[in-house]
Parts: sequence; structure tokens; C-alpha cells
Amino acid sequence: MRADPKTGPSGRLAAVLYFCFFFSGAAGLIYEVLWARYLALYVGGTGLAQVIVLATFMGGIAAGSWVLGKRADHAASPLKLYAWLEMGIGVYALFYETLHFVGRDVFIAIVRAAGPGTAGLAAGKVAACALTILLPTFLMGGTLPALGRYMIRNMDAAGPRIARLYFLNSLGAVFGCLLAGFFLIRAFGLQFSMVLGGAMNIAVGVIALMIASREGGSAGSVRDSAVPGPSSEPLSRPLIAILLAAAGVSGAVSMMYEVAWIRLLALVLGSSTYAFSLMLATFILGLSIGGYLLSLRQNPGGYRLIFALSSMGVGLTVLLSLPFYARLPFWFNQIAVSLSREPATFPLYQFCQFFLCALVMIVPTVLQGITLPAATRALLDDVGQLGRRVGTVFAVNTLGTLLGVVFAGFFGLPGLGIKGTLELGVFLNIALGGAVLWTARDRPAFRRVAIASTAAVVLVTAGYGLGMGSWDRDVLAVGAYRTRKRIPSHASLVERARRTYKTVFYRDGIDATVVVRDEFENVRVPQRALVVNGKVDASTVGDLPTQKCIGHLPMFIHKNPENVLVVGIGSGATIGAVLAHDAKHVDVVEISRDVIDASRLFESVNGRYWEDPRVRVYWEDAKTFLQVTDQKYDVIVSEPTNPWIAGIAGVFSQEYYET
Repeated sequence: MRADPKTGPSGRLAAVLYFCFFFSGAAGLIYEVLWARYLALYVGGTGLAQVIVLATFMGGIAAGSWVLGKRADHAASPLKLYAWLEMGIGVYALFYETLHFVGRDVFIAIVRAAGPGTAGLAAGKVAACALTILLPTFLMGGTLPALGRYMIRNMDAAGPRIARLYFLNSLGAVFGCLLAGFFLIRAFGLQFSMVLGGAMNIAVGVIALMIASREGGSAGSVRDSAVPGPSSEPLSRPLIAILLAAAGVSGAVSMMYEVAWIRLLALVLGSSTYAFSLMLATFILGLSIGGYLLSLRQNPGGYRLIFALSSMGVGLTVLLSLPFYARLPFWFNQIAVSLSREPATFPLYQFCQFFLCALVMIVPTVLQGITLPAATRALLDDVGQLGRRVGTVFAVNTLGTLLGVVFAGFFGLPGLGIKGTLELGVFLNIALGGAVLWTARDRPAFRRVAIASTAAVVLVTAGYGLGMGSWDRDVLAVGAYRTRKRIPSHASLVERARRTYKTVFYRDGIDATVVVRDEFENVRVPQRALVVNGKVDASTVGDLPTQKCIGHLPMFIHKNPENVLVVGIGSGATIGAVLAHDAKHVDVVEISRDVIDASRLFESVNGRYWEDPRVRVYWEDAKTFLQVTDQKYDVIVSEPTNPWIAGIAGVFSQEYYET
């Protein structure tokens, strides 16, 4: 098996390398899932901690794409470079367990030196994440530019092969996400799953190195065998800047959609680990299908137009589907109650969840999956600079995705809500497509497309504005997925929500949707309830005996309880119970900032704890706080929600109670 010096590898050789890149994508998603679990053991699971972990992951990939993409153009054998990158990632994974404990020690040392305040905790988390996952993600960022530089020798093959690599790597990521979420962690735990991912990378690297070694001289002549000089229209600097900016904004908008959809679907399907894995897998699957469809195109031109139209198409399809999102809780109820909830029907139940995820995401994400490889090909005017251009585009797009997550999680969802965040994404997509069309306004074909697409945007937007009112948030937060009874109709669900509840607080956050509502029906007496992702977690009547007793009982039992720690706020009733005794100091740790704010609406049962000088509230994960504090407590009350939300199981573990 040898690659043609002018056209690159084909036939069996190309198939083997594509197969390798599929498993490289699978290993990458396995690592992402595992690193998030590992790091959550000490940096915690707050929204800020999740963003720091993701920022390190994405930042490493972006830096690797940028630096190693340039290196790929000057490498004597890009395939050998790719092989060593894959093996480096794999070897790192084999030793990750040891590095994980080193990172934990560094984190604890920094926080104890700086103090357990917000700044000290943030500094420790950044340092720990950089120490443990920045290097392997840097290596990951170089794999696509290096393999692409080897496989693409002329401009005619550039578009399809870039798209095919993107498709197979993304499809592998879907496989890795489902494998880790549904099987590996449950069956083998974190350490062996990490070793398995490392073995996959090492095997891929060995195969690539064997191919490069067998080719010998031909593998080392890629720099000279590529078709010389630009074989398409040279790009001006302003056009390159516009297209790069478009790739970055496209990545940001993509993640705005993902964050908003996951928050929406958590209200429809629930917040289990399985549901989250399905949501993420469906999103990536759509991207991979888009890459596949683009790979079928053989015409070497027109990629700028494809990028513009697919970007506008994403916005229009999301806009057209928005009016139906409010009906999703009813539709899922109709599906779920038709199944007998027992182990034998669990796979079918998961498939139904996947079907709902696909109904929401698949068409827009397919179009979104076209945009990145199309932008990459549109920016490529010289195959001799393929590694540099591919690395630059993917670096800018990756940084865009990071900014999109930060904006959506900390500004978009809390400020605009799910609907407003999606609508902003629609506007940016349409504006982005229009801006790229504008760059070719001197071409008659582009002008005609611009006129037609503008007319379509105006018509769809006008129809949306006339027919779409505001969402009934009470319906989304009602927790219809928890009922075992069939809801007669969507109208009856709306009527029940309006008749039964009055919402007094509603906030979509990066980790949960938190609602405070007054309930009038289906309860013994009217009560105020705290609802997290559709499930009641505290109330002023039904749950009150438990909330009070869990605070009073240990305070009665201890002879002199001066220092107390309360894990989890909920309504704050437990804190109020603790403060009724002679405690001198009470630390309160809550993982959700929105729950902290919502608890102030329960002053009738919590005694306005925030005004008591004995109380200090920390927005932090209890697992993290207990590892970094030197304070000793006479009483510790741990009252997190029961383990039904993904990520909460950590505060029901043996290690947590030992700490």
C-alpha cells in the first residue's frame, strides 16, 4: 500500500487511515467524558468549574491546531508526525491516574495558600486543569492538520477529503460518547476506561507509523509531491479575515445552540447521565452527517457559497422549529407512558429519548456540520499551506465554541432564557451567512442567491413574529417526564400548569433550571416549592419535616455544637433549624448559584439566614470545599438532592463521606 505522490493515498490505504481517524475521535470523546469526571472529584461540578475544564480542553486543542498545523506543512513526513501525536496522547492516558493525583495536590496547595475564596479556588482549578489535560489536548489539536497534510496533495481533492476526515472523526466521537456514557464507566470505572482510550490511540499511532515506514521515501516527500503553487483563486487578506471571523462566530453559535438545547431537553427528558449522553451524541451525530454530505461533493469550487447558505439554513431551521419546542413535554409523555418501565424496555426508552433529541437537533446540526469543513476549504488557496490553514481555521472555530459556552452559560441563559438564547443564535447565523454572501457581491450568481435567501429570511421571520408568542415556562418546568399517567392533550397540560402553579422565580442556568412556584392543587395545603429541572427538591409543607429534622436532630445530639457545616441549601429551612440552636459559626456550601438566590423566597421557613452574622455561604461543590478547608466541624449536615441528576452521585460516595 503506497500513496500516489500527486494525489495522495487512495483505496485500501485511505480506508485504513480513515478507520484510524474514526477511533482517534472515539478516544477523544472518551477522554473528554473521563477527564470531566476525574477533575470533578476535586475541582468540583459548579458551572464555573465546568467552564474551566472545558476552557482548558478547548484551549489546548486550539493551541495545538495553531502550532502543529504550521509544523505539519514543514514536516518531512506528516504521517509520521500524526503517528507520534497519536502515540503521545495514548501514552499520556496510560499515566493519567498518577498525574491526576499530582494535579489534586497542586490544587489543594494553591487554594490553601490563597484561601478558599472565589479567587483562590479559581486559580487552583485553572492550574490543576492546565497541569493535567493541557498537553494531551495540545497534541489532539495537531492530528487533523497533520493527517490532512499527508492525505491531500492537490486542491481538487481538498474539499471532499477535509469533509470526510471531519465526518469520520465526529462519527467516532459519537461512538466514544455513547461507549463511555452507557458502558465503560459503569462496567470498568474511570481508570480502566482511560487505559482503553490510551490503547486505542497507541494502536492508531502504530498503524500510521507502520504505513509511513513501509512507504519510506514516498512518505517523506509530501512537501515536494504536492501540486505546486496555488491551484485556486488567491484570497485577499480582508477576505481571509472575514472567513476566519465567520468560522469563529459559527463555532460560538453552535455551542450556544448546544447549551440551550441541552437545558431545554433536560426539562423534557430529565437530567440523568444517560439522557445527557444521548443529547451530546445526537448533537455530534448531526455534525458528522453534515461532514459526510459535504464529502460527497466533487466540484472543487463554491465552498464560500455553501458556507453562507448552510449558516443561514441553520438559523432558519431553528426558527421554524421554535414554536414546537413548548410541546415537547407533552409529546415525550405520550411516548413514555406507552412503555412499561422495567429493565427489558430500557433500550427502547432510551431510543425514544434519542428520537426526541433528533427531532430537536438533527436538521440544524447537519447544516452546522457542513459549515466548518466548507469554511476550511473556502480558506484554502494553496495545498502547500494546508496544514497551516486547516490548523488556523479549527483553532479559531474551537476558540469560538469556548466563547459560545461561556456566553450561553453565564449570560445568555440567565439573561435571555432558553428561547432568547436560541433566537440570538438564529440572528447571528443569518447575519453570518449574509456577511459571507456580501463578500462576493460582485458575482451575479452570488447576488441572485443573496436576494433569494434574503426574501426567504424575511418571510420566515415575519411568520415567526406573527405566530410565535412567548413560551409558557410553567409547562416546560412542570416535570411532565416524571408522571406515569397519560396527559390527555397539550392544552390540558397548559391549563393544569396555569391552574395549579404560580411561578415567582425562574432562571435557566448553566447546570440547571431553577424555579420557585406557589402550588395550589394536588397538595394538602397551598405551599411554595423549589423545583430543579422539573423536580421538586424543597417545599414549605410536604418536605418541611425532613428539612427541619435533619438540622435539629444532630444539634440536639451534640453536647456543644459550635461549628457547623450545611451542604446544600434548598429552601434554607435546614439552615434556619441549625441557627435556632447556639451554634457560633455556620458554613453553607451550595453548588448552584441560582438555588442560593431562590432560597431567599423561603424566608417563612428559613429565618432569613443570609442576615445572620454567624453564616457564611460558599458557591462551591462540597467535595471540593471539604478537601481545601482546614476548618473542623462539630456537626456536618449533608442534604443534597437525591441522586437523580447527572453528577450528583459524587456526594453519595464512600470517598465523600470519608472526607
